[in-house]
Amino acid sequence: MTIKISDLKTKKTEYLKMIQGIDEQISNIVDERRDYGIKQYLDKKKREELLENAEKYGYSPEKLRELKVYVDEWNQDCVTNDVLDSFRVIEEFVKESRLCYK
Repeated sequence: MTIKISDLKTKKTEYLKMIQGIDEQISNIVDERRDYGIKQYLDKKKREELLENAEKYGYSPEKLRELKVYVDEWNQDCVTNDVLDSFRVIEEFVKESRLCYK
């Protein structure tokens, strides 16, 4: 069985194009997720209240301090999916804490 170098190079090129397409899909999904999250917490007052409530229920002061900068700075240049995940976690924490205190 003889494999030609040109055949291997052709396959390699095809795979690289597939990988590039997958990378683009990942990038698009990350951007869409971030854009959705930015809209979800677009209201400055909502962000402030969420952090204040989390503080009342004893959420990590260090993490809250870290996130307070995003109360005023809320745009695609500075908000990452990690920041959005933190706000989502805090929102769940506040919801669960409210249920415990009812």
